Amino acid sequence: MKETIMKIEIRHVTPMRLANVMALIYGCMMTVFAVIFLPFFLLIMRLSPKAGADGGASSLVMVFMLCLYPVMGLIIGWLSGLLGATVFNFIVRWTGGVLVEWDEINQWGNRVVNTPLPVSPSPGL
Repeated sequence: MKETIMKIEIRHVTPMRLANVMALIYGCMMTVFAVIFLPFFLLIMRLSPKAGADGGASSLVMVFMLCLYPVMGLIIGWLSGLLGATVFNFIVRWTGGVLVEWDEINQWGNRVVNTPLPVSPSPGL
């Protein structure tokens, strides 16, 4: 049985779909980071001296920033996904697509031997 490597060429990425996926990835990562940083924020708030009447204001700002962290991750992830896909689609016109090779693996961890997908020629520079 001859082993074949499947190849595909990515020539276009839909910006809105990539933006949505990246927003969720960044939002989830920033939520995890916020949970990890929470004990440190609480420790800093506990150990910081309360200076006069506005002593609680700095604690509220820290809690607000910690809550805002995942939201900013969503926004930054969405913008970076949209911009990344748009730039990719612009540049791929001159450089050709990204060639990806993979082996298909079944549920038992064995390679599935298929005929390779046809790859159209890339545009020249």
